[in-house]
Formats: sequence, C-alpha cells, structure tokens
Amino acid sequence: MSYEKKLLTQVVDSIYSSDFCDNIVVARLTDSLNGVLDDLESLNKKTELLEHQRIDFVDNLEFARSLVGVLGGFTTNDYQDTMLQLDKYEDRFMPEY
Repeated sequence: MSYEKKLLTQVVDSIYSSDFCDNIVVARLTDSLNGVLDDLESLNKKTELLEHQRIDFVDNLEFARSLVGVLGGFTTNDYQDTMLQLDKYEDRFMPEY
C-alpha cells in the first residue's frame, strides 16, 4: 500500500473512531426530528384529518419517538419536552384511533 493510501486510511479511521462521526449522526437525526415535528405541528392545526393524513400522523409520531430514542443514546440532551409534546399530539387525535 502506498504512503498516501496508508495516510488516508489512518485519517478515515481516526474520523470514525472520534466523536466527529457521532456529531454528524446527531446533526442529521436532529434535522430529521425537527422536520417530523414540523409535520406533526401542521397536522395538529387541522380540525379533522383525512385518512391519508391520519396514516401520516401515526407514522410521523412513531418515527419521532424512535428518533428521540436513538438521539437519547447519542447525546446527553434531555428530550422530556419533546416527548411531552408528542404525548399531546397523540392525546389530541387518540379518539380517532
């Protein structure tokens, strides 16, 4: 293996074994969570959901809870407020399920 390939391999290995890689994962998961929360908020503003909107609502709620679980493993952030908001969304539409 050439010197350049060895050096590149060492750099890539150090990135994967550092917190840098975790920070990238956290940033992407947080971005996804924020997008899902925005979608849930827009659905929450509706007085009644159509069938496809109910399916989206349930899927988004489950996805948001999963993202919070994964983010809890990667960070020391407190997601209690997020979970409470998800509970409120669920309670609002629970009679429909």
